[in-house]
Amino acid sequence: MKTILVAALLFWVCDAFGASWGVFTANSYHFNRERTYNETNHGLGYEQDISNRWKIQVGYYQNSFSRTSVYAGGTYLPWQWRDFRFGGTIAAVSGYNSKPTIIAFPTIQWEGETFGTNIMVLPSVVGIQFKWKFK
Repeated sequence: MKTILVAALLFWVCDAFGASWGVFTANSYHFNRERTYNETNHGLGYEQDISNRWKIQVGYYQNSFSRTSVYAGGTYLPWQWRDFRFGGTIAAVSGYNSKPTIIAFPTIQWEGETFGTNIMVLPSVVGIQFKWKFK
């Protein structure tokens, strides 16, 4: 809960730096098809541009074990090819263990004028989020 409050304060302070995005966590695909995972991971979040390369985000979603996960983290996107940006994300995520877990993973983003996508690539799963710009 403290993480959410700190993240909300950061978003409020950083709002002057760039675009604000509403994020819808949609689905995932697990490479291990022998286990039954929840791949409908609906949730909502908020993403704030801090600079041309940095973003911070906070939100929640239904994780692969059908539990609610809350996350807060940052993304660094130093490389760009056309409208795609490439980099990595580090975040604190709840709902997998008794304490929040710190995870890091490669991230691919596409952003248009109004809509965008985030693609998260982890060793055992790929996830996708859709987002829309507030300002």
